[in-house]
Amino acid sequence: MNNNLNGKLESIKELFMKAFFVFILFFCASFIVAQNDDSPSVLLKKLSNAKEDTVITDLYNQLGQYYYEVKYDSAYYYFNKGLSIARKKNIQSEIAYLLTSKARVIIYEGNYNDAIDTLKKAMVIFKQNNLARAIATVNTSIGVVFYNKSQYDSCKYYWNKSLNIYKSLNDSSGLATIYSNMGVVNYVQGNAEVALDNYLKSLEIRKKIKSTNALASLYMKIALIYQNFFQDNLKSYQYVSEAVQIYRNENNKLGETKALINKANTLDHLDSTQRAFEIYLQALESAEEIGNKRLLATLYSVLGDKYTIRRQYKLALDYLYKSLNYNEEMGQIRELAKNYNRIGVIFHELADYNTALSYYQKSLELADKLNLHDEKQALYYSMSQVTAKMNNYKKAYEYYQNYVTEKDSMSRRENKQILAEMEAKYTNQQNQQKIEYLEKEKENKDEQLRKSIIIRNLLIGMALLVLAVALLFFKRFRDKTQINNELRQRNQQFASANEKIQQNVSNIQEFNKLLMEKNEVIQKQNADITESNRTKDRIFSIIGHDLRSPMSSIQTSLLLLQTKDFSAEKIAHIYQLMNSDLKSSLDLLENLLVWAKNQEGKMKLIKEEHSFNAVADKIVKSLDSVAQNKNIEIDYIPTENDTAYFDKSMISSVLRNLLVNALKFTKQGGTIRVKATLQDDMLKVAVEDNGIGMDQTIIDKIKQKGNYYTQPGTNKERGSGLGLSICFDIIEMHNGTLEIESQLDKGSVFTFSIPIKPKE
Repeated sequence: MNNNLNGKLESIKELFMKAFFVFILFFCASFIVAQNDDSPSVLLKKLSNAKEDTVITDLYNQLGQYYYEVKYDSAYYYFNKGLSIARKKNIQSEIAYLLTSKARVIIYEGNYNDAIDTLKKAMVIFKQNNLARAIATVNTSIGVVFYNKSQYDSCKYYWNKSLNIYKSLNDSSGLATIYSNMGVVNYVQGNAEVALDNYLKSLEIRKKIKSTNALASLYMKIALIYQNFFQDNLKSYQYVSEAVQIYRNENNKLGETKALINKANTLDHLDSTQRAFEIYLQALESAEEIGNKRLLATLYSVLGDKYTIRRQYKLALDYLYKSLNYNEEMGQIRELAKNYNRIGVIFHELADYNTALSYYQKSLELADKLNLHDEKQALYYSMSQVTAKMNNYKKAYEYYQNYVTEKDSMSRRENKQILAEMEAKYTNQQNQQKIEYLEKEKENKDEQLRKSIIIRNLLIGMALLVLAVALLFFKRFRDKTQINNELRQRNQQFASANEKIQQNVSNIQEFNKLLMEKNEVIQKQNADITESNRTKDRIFSIIGHDLRSPMSSIQTSLLLLQTKDFSAEKIAHIYQLMNSDLKSSLDLLENLLVWAKNQEGKMKLIKEEHSFNAVADKIVKSLDSVAQNKNIEIDYIPTENDTAYFDKSMISSVLRNLLVNALKFTKQGGTIRVKATLQDDMLKVAVEDNGIGMDQTIIDKIKQKGNYYTQPGTNKERGSGLGLSICFDIIEMHNGTLEIESQLDKGSVFTFSIPIKPKE
């Protein structure tokens, strides 16, 4: 029960961390607004003395901008006041500026469609008046809207338009804003180095123009890079502390609150959980003071997760319900789905299974609506557990099947994505080849045109020569000789041109041959992918069958121990069975880990000189209890010179797999002998048993690469077939061999060899 609870709390913590990063990035994406040194009292005093309409509307705009991050109602009031006057007086430019400023408040409130409509109205006016800087500002704001809607291509499109305008205007502040925003979108897309480069470009500009408030925002973003991609939490803490201090000096409550949340999260990563919790509470107090709904919804959710981890479920539910109410009000569907899931987890742990299931179902409806496959997969699994505890095993099975289906569909989507990428690369290659072919064809046409011009000029020359012959008959012989010479030169040129044409034909034929070779390579790659998928499906089958069986047996044993009274002898027997199942599962997991590393090419050997006797003695002792259960004697015959050159961990895995295999196929009261000998430059180790043995057909199946052949042991023990396959791979990597000798009903001998010194 405690292990299950700890697992749930870890899941909550993971969900919290993911939600937190999304929240921080959302606010980091917000564009930077120049701070006005005038306070509201000074602006209102100026307003009372203003006479010109443009001055009055501009002052209302400044007042709205002062309040737009702090108090939405006041910001709307002043923007609408200014718009009313600008429309009445038909001051088009002021209408556009006020609409642009008002759109920022609408964005902060999450009403993205209204924000787009408002910005487009402003854009029409700015374009009519050819106001480049204002057009760039609107493009920046539209990009922010698309970022918040996770439409990153559209977002980058509009920000690049702004970047080009700011470059043409040499606008440092605008360039710094766009570089910062580009850093955010690249961060979200996982391009950490590109994002950091964008941030540093913006930081350099901000330092030159001494924009302290914008520096704080950049420090927060750089802190996230170091924390989430480079795992340098100390450096992250330094940057975010700088941001907190700048916001505090500037009396920027909103910025300080965001920075405090980021600082608390960094402390969590540094394992200063109590200090982090205190700072979260400070941030909440600040967020409640300024009344920012988005900040409040996030902080209530964060604290709900924190109290859940502390098992203070009542406080956790109070905060999560507050977060849920704000997210409902703002229409944040994805955050609502997370709220429902977290509340369901708490009721699950409180054993209120009906309530837990109802919240899981609400979360599932929203996750399905947004097509959130990861969340759906986790929810199906949780719902399967809840309904099982409600003794509704039919429903539990249905939910578990949905969980498996969702998991499989994710795998298929990944495969489709890989194939799509390969197809795109192939298509791109074909297009490039077509372009090269068309360029060559164009060159040929240009050459033909040039020849036509030469021929035309030649004909003109010949006509002139004929006229000259008619006029100057006495020069006929000399002129005729000259014409013949020119004709011979032209014929040589034509012959040279024909040779070039033949060469072009040969080049095209060579190009077609290369294209066919490329097609053959791609077909081979497709075959490799098919084989890889077939191997993956086999391994998933092993995991689903061989790992689920002992786990189910352990779960059944635990339920029996919880619900029924047994004698001490019976309990000891059940514990023995559970220990056997658990050991079988751990062996399988260990083999799966080694297999996975080998498949990904990450299995690296650390070969050094070791004493094989020490390795063998340790492995034999670790299997004493297994041997005793079957009354089998393991006899190890050491060699005097046992030093060899090998990876200690990998060879231990080989010997362990061979001994486990021998124990599995040796009957009660049998004997297993391990003998090490030196032959030439190799240490040979033989694992011999007097078990049931096998015929040559089975030996061939075992040696077949990727087959993973297995059969039940003498006590119906199960296996995955991975162990021997891994043994072959490891011994091959040691430049050794693994040989099998066996006879039915007489036993088997597995002999492997490893070098006693490094191979030159």
